[in-house]
Amino acid sequence: NSPEPPPARIIAGHTERLERAIDHFKQDVQDPSGMVLPGGTLASPLLYQARTAVRRAERATWLAVEEHPETVNPETARYLNRLSTLLFVMSRRANAEHGDVVWIPESSVRPAPPATDGMQ
Repeated sequence: NSPEPPPARIIAGHTERLERAIDHFKQDVQDPSGMVLPGGTLASPLLYQARTAVRRAERATWLAVEEHPETVNPETARYLNRLSTLLFVMSRRANAEHGDVVWIPESSVRPAPPATDGMQ
């Protein structure tokens, strides 16, 4: 019988590697803030959607760390946080050449047209 492999663990080096990737992809993004709306390239909203899933996993992991601090690796939650940022920056970079569709509070939403049937 072969020995059991060690359990997979996220270590600080994995998180640091994500930080380097964030810095790399952020170079081509003019303003890496805001929320991306569907539009631009196909890759951009797909990357942003992946970010949403990672954020959900991150929140669940932080809860697990709080409930089971002796058995749940907190570096995993930090890793997921940086992965979320990487996906965001990659989403913005995917549109760097084509233009981004960014949500701007109060100006990204058109007001409803006035009612034409006499009811208001």
